[in-house]
Amino acid sequence: MNQPLLEVHRPAQLSSVGELRQLLQRAIQAAVTEQKKHSNILLCLSEAASNVVIHGDANQLTLRFGRNHTGWWLTLDDDGSPWQPNTPPNNDLLERFSLDENGRGIALMSAQSDELNYRPRNQQHGNQLTLKWRATPTESRPTILVVEDDPSLRRLYRAYLSDSFQIIEAESGQQALERIAQENIELILSDIHMPDMNGLGLRTQLEQQPQSRLIPFVFLTASSNQQTQQRASELGIDDYLLKPVEKKKLLQTIQRVLSRNQQISRQLTERIDQRISASLAPKLPNQAHGWQLAVAHRNTGVGGGDFLLYKQYDEQLLLTLSDIMGHDDSAKFFSYAYAGYLRGLMHSMQNNAPEQLLTALSDSAFEDDLLSQITLTCCCATLSQGGEITFASAGHPAPLFISAEGVEPLPVGGMMPGLMPAAHYQPLTKKLQPGERIALYTDGLFDSALSESDREQLEAKIKECLHNSCKQPLRQALDQVMALFDQIANTPPKDDALLILLEPQSSFANCKAHCE
Repeated sequence: MNQPLLEVHRPAQLSSVGELRQLLQRAIQAAVTEQKKHSNILLCLSEAASNVVIHGDANQLTLRFGRNHTGWWLTLDDDGSPWQPNTPPNNDLLERFSLDENGRGIALMSAQSDELNYRPRNQQHGNQLTLKWRATPTESRPTILVVEDDPSLRRLYRAYLSDSFQIIEAESGQQALERIAQENIELILSDIHMPDMNGLGLRTQLEQQPQSRLIPFVFLTASSNQQTQQRASELGIDDYLLKPVEKKKLLQTIQRVLSRNQQISRQLTERIDQRISASLAPKLPNQAHGWQLAVAHRNTGVGGGDFLLYKQYDEQLLLTLSDIMGHDDSAKFFSYAYAGYLRGLMHSMQNNAPEQLLTALSDSAFEDDLLSQITLTCCCATLSQGGEITFASAGHPAPLFISAEGVEPLPVGGMMPGLMPAAHYQPLTKKLQPGERIALYTDGLFDSALSESDREQLEAKIKECLHNSCKQPLRQALDQVMALFDQIANTPPKDDALLILLEPQSSFANCKAHCE
């Protein structure tokens, strides 16, 4: 299921290419965890947009960027004459583009993406270039960075450790800093004596960087010099091993250091939980303004990401469902910060239009130094009498419409908050009939499975359960869905998951008859 994160319309001018690139870069930094793909995506946009502007006759460009369960996608629409980036090079127009770009443009886009498709304009729509990038399967094993200038020792340590850990190698302290900036490293195993920047210099550099100073660090050295050991201890390392080191000793040390680090992290998280978890627990009234509501959630147990807020008006209920990206104690802190800010926006608003709330939230995320450090998605909805509901979405998974015919996502979406000032969000209003329901959820509901095949099964089974549970009362249907989630997903799940079911109050009695 595609989840739009960015949609921007700009004139087909060279100045727009740079602006589109800047906006896309913010979205990529927030949504794409694989650093190596950042430049590939930006380069493809620059090549495609420049080709359209320089060589075409288009007046308008539309950039869309998003993600789904397989990876990320980008579309570039224009209203000019068609060009064929995926046609054989004997096409005259393509030859002109390729020659003007010194043969780089088309081949570059194909090389830097996993899939390239082009749809030429017709009477219904304009030209559309679609590029896709597949996500690299994540390793469930801890990642260890081995820093050693001797290649034979690096091979030996890899042989010792590769059965239990994912291994990344660096041959110098400087190269290690580059690896740490690109990868999520969970432990560093470093030699002390290396040319240029040695292990002590590497540790000193990491101590000066808040994002890396807490990474567990183990030194390996052939020297038993007491001054060297004292200097290493002063740098706050976790252990110190003398070469040659046996496999059993190395594995025991790493497991102990990682276990100790995890224990400390849990203790810190528990302290944070004691203060803020209660305020983030999702709550909704069972009934409001002619609607029945039910909510359930699961969390990873290591911080959290999802929060739900609501406000009652005289004739409507406004609710917001948000998902902070991240699964550690900092994610829980930012959830608390964002929840407080969003709660203030909801209570200060003069009306309850969900699209205006998202614009105000996006402006705050763009301008505020604290809120701009983290990324979230958000879905807002207002519930009115008579089964009417209005949605607006900022990078969030689309709401699911549940009826006797099946389950389908509703066409509402918009860019993530904070990517640009005065972001515009398009609302969608729907009136539910007897026997129809709405499901709002965070992406962990489908993404918590262990593998891609498990994820597809989880999504299909949950949608099937949502459809089949139409005969049951709302709370009972929700419990059945979450029981299925617990059965298929990992325990604890890989990501926080929150599910809300909504239906007009009179729906259940009619739903049972309608479904039968």
